[in-house]
Amino acid sequence: MPGDGQDVYIPRGISVVYDKVSDERLDTVGVDGELHFAVATDTKLVLDTLVTGADSVLTIGTEDNPVRKDVSAEIIIH
Repeated sequence: MPGDGQDVYIPRGISVVYDKVSDERLDTVGVDGELHFAVATDTKLVLDTLVTGADSVLTIGTEDNPVRKDVSAEIIIH
């Protein structure tokens, strides 16, 4: 996991499953690939800017695979 103030870029063709709880504040997260939040474990992502490309994928649960009721999924824009 990158640290405070760092930028993260997920390029096209790369798929990342985020399954952490972190208070580290990222500067910018750019997604041209895929960013999926885990649905069976708590997640927390703190950032200043989230940028997604036109063909990117960002999921925090789906209709067929929702975030479990006993799980917390957070994106905090600082």
